[in-house]
Amino acid sequence: MTSTHPLRLVDRWRRRTGTYYRDPRSYWDARHREHGAALTGVGCVLLDEAGNRNDYETKWTHVRPVLERETQRGARRILDAGCGIGWFTKQLHPLRFADVEAFDFSESAAAQAHNNAPNVRVFVSSLEDARTHRPFDVVMCLDVLFHVVDDERWARAVANLASLVASHGALVIQDSIACSGGEQPAPHVRIRSVDHYCSLLGTWTLETHDAYALPAEAVGKNLMLFRK
Repeated sequence: MTSTHPLRLVDRWRRRTGTYYRDPRSYWDARHREHGAALTGVGCVLLDEAGNRNDYETKWTHVRPVLERETQRGARRILDAGCGIGWFTKQLHPLRFADVEAFDFSESAAAQAHNNAPNVRVFVSSLEDARTHRPFDVVMCLDVLFHVVDDERWARAVANLASLVASHGALVIQDSIACSGGEQPAPHVRIRSVDHYCSLLGTWTLETHDAYALPAEAVGKNLMLFRK
């Protein structure tokens, strides 16, 4: 079976850029329907499946110890916000959280996440509108918020995620963080600084800040844990 050249993939998604700006939900629904369970749909379109898997496994080596420390502190409920196809949701099983929930604003992504993690309650919602019946010890949002290009929507999303965290709980965010005075890398993403997050979260404490680079995509990631 022949594979699609990476540049053709880029051209294909560039042609859909208009859809992305007009209706991000439709864009991601179409993308997830096309790629199904493959990480090429939720990850980087410039990489093949092996390259994306390498990057995702690298991410997990940084995220896992942060979450393990939370279980050692007594955390039992965790929410995977913007879960995509549920790759990280599935990885939570060995950590033995008693209650795991996940959501994504794409129906096709949420359906795939349910297939990947069948024992997890997966629902459809946007970051700024998600509601739950009781707060979580940990709310994690990994590599999602830089896709929210509108600053007001981003602020509402972060504030809403923070509202879902229990007293003394943790908000775990992974994002690409801007350097001082840095330009935006592309019009379809919005890279913000650590100060943006700290200012918005106010009295929350930035307890963990882990900066590292992905081996395949060769971009920097920043993993932050904010404590109430």
